[in-house]
Amino acid sequence: MKITIDTDKKYIIVPDKFFAKIEELNAFRRENGVPEVKPMEYIRECFEKAMSNTDTNLKRQSDVVVKRTPKNESK
Repeated sequence: MKITIDTDKKYIIVPDKFFAKIEELNAFRRENGVPEVKPMEYIRECFEKAMSNTDTNLKRQSDVVVKRTPKNESK
C-alpha cells in the first residue's frame, strides 16, 4: 500500500482502502494476541523503518518497479 507525503501542502495521502486494510491488520493481530495499531501509529512505524536506512530505502518513483497483472485478452 502506498502512502504519499505531500511536502508542499503538508498532507499525508492514504488510499481509499487504507482504513479497511488497517482493520484487516488489526483483526489478524487480535487473532494472534498482538496489540492493535492505530492508523497514524502504523504510518509512523513504516516511516521510521523506511528512514532507518535511507541508503537503500529512499527511492525515486522511477526507481520503483511496479508489478502489473496482465489484462485478460479476448480471443
